[in-house]
Amino acid sequence: MTLAHCFRHELKKHRIEVVNFAAYLDTHPPKKEALIKKGPDGEGTAWSCAHGVRRWKGGCECGKEGNSSLNWRLPLRAALNTLRDTAAEIYLQESSGLLKDPWLARNAYINLILKPGPDAREKFFLEQAAHSLSDAEKRKALLLLEMEKNTLLMFTSCGWFFSDISRIEALQNLKYAAKAVETLELLGFKDAQRRFLALLEMAQSNVKDFENGARLYLHFAKGAAQVPEKTAALYLLEVFLRPGGPVKSGLAFGHEVSGSAVFGKLRCKWGRVSLYSEATDLKTELAFVFMRHDGEFPVFFFPRSGPEISAPFEPLLKSGDMETAARALTEKYNAERVGFEDFTHDEKSAFLEFIVAEIKEKHAPHLLKVLDDLLYVFEKNPDTPLKVFENLRKSLNTYAHEALGVLFEEVLRDASGEAVKRLYDLSKRLNAIKADFEFSPSTTLSTACAMLMIENAQKAPSLKNLQELLLLLKAARFLRAGEILFHLQNALAEIFAEAKTDFRLAPWAAQLKELYQHSDLVIEGFALRLQELEERGLGSGLAGHKTDLSIL
Repeated sequence: MTLAHCFRHELKKHRIEVVNFAAYLDTHPPKKEALIKKGPDGEGTAWSCAHGVRRWKGGCECGKEGNSSLNWRLPLRAALNTLRDTAAEIYLQESSGLLKDPWLARNAYINLILKPGPDAREKFFLEQAAHSLSDAEKRKALLLLEMEKNTLLMFTSCGWFFSDISRIEALQNLKYAAKAVETLELLGFKDAQRRFLALLEMAQSNVKDFENGARLYLHFAKGAAQVPEKTAALYLLEVFLRPGGPVKSGLAFGHEVSGSAVFGKLRCKWGRVSLYSEATDLKTELAFVFMRHDGEFPVFFFPRSGPEISAPFEPLLKSGDMETAARALTEKYNAERVGFEDFTHDEKSAFLEFIVAEIKEKHAPHLLKVLDDLLYVFEKNPDTPLKVFENLRKSLNTYAHEALGVLFEEVLRDASGEAVKRLYDLSKRLNAIKADFEFSPSTTLSTACAMLMIENAQKAPSLKNLQELLLLLKAARFLRAGEILFHLQNALAEIFAEAKTDFRLAPWAAQLKELYQHSDLVIEGFALRLQELEERGLGSGLAGHKTDLSIL
């Protein structure tokens, strides 16, 4: 966090520009040339391998742990080489007539990745297209370029660096490979992975249950490709079970619920969902039916033929029986079924996270009541040393963790500001009883909460938005939630920097002053600047803002 703060704020403040080595070489061309050793195989050398580059293709024991075998490295490299060559041949074949120079276009595609959008796409095709392309041709070219991007990513160095193919690094490379295979299949090349899988099967894992690379690929990676129905199902599941939470995806989503009904213990919703990929400029629209019977896992059906979504689904669902309804949807609409068993391991984890979030939300009032009663006991008996009674402290911490998690989720959904006030009040009470408590919400959750408050305060500074930012800052300090404090301090540094040069924030000088006092930031001359802002605020008749902070 210290280094991140240094790069984001301190270097800029001292007029130090951060560049990569390539940018440095652009402005400081080399004056001498050096010949790099060819290494034992004539392929170069590496700082982390004394045997040339064998660590990344097999033939050495660098990175070996215990009695593990590294024989998986060679077939993994061979499998990816085979897939790369197959994809390259098809890329050249399919991009012929679309791109002037396929390889130059592939290299230039990085500019579109870094700065996506309609204008950037238009500029890219003006420079790279063989002729004026139709929208369909542009989408095909983008799909091919995405495939090539993934064939490069699947060679990420750390995939071979460690001791087993089942580690997260190698699995991530296999996921990139799966995305490349998905594109090949979309283009009609259904057998593109046959040789790839045959070679992967030779990459034996040291973990008996995982067997080999082919099994790992099929179990953990293959499903990672963004099949529209699966992607839509996960999105809708999060919307229905965890409303208002941050959707974790690189896609843009939209949905409309056309109807809902309950037939006995069978709850149903139906409508349309859209997915848009900025990378491929591809929009997919699907009809969906969501069904959940009692406490069972939800199931989605995506009709692929038949009438529009306005068709009456109730007659097909009214039996209240999941199997009967599923059969009717499949027979009448050729519906694609997506359930828990269809997801990858990581997707199943997300699925279960949404289920747990729904249960917590349902029982949040009871959870908060239990914690409230526990805190009341300690508040009425302040001499009870929590640190001595370990079981009691653990119980309190368990309930507090769960309750705070629920409140952080509420902060994301609540526009009134009541949730952040409740979060602040609870954090203050926990701090007051000296429970030796430290709350660390998930990175995604803490970042989302901090960014929401920051964005509100920066885009539309107001008494309410700045008060809520202050409440979250104080709550984070009470809880010793380092991740949230880090994000808040970085953002506050930017807000304070603006306040040093701009009188726009003068009406809220009192709020800025209190934020500064609780931020632990030290900015030269800023105390005097706050006084100047307060005087400007008083002059404009807006001094009354300060008294509203009495709620804190």
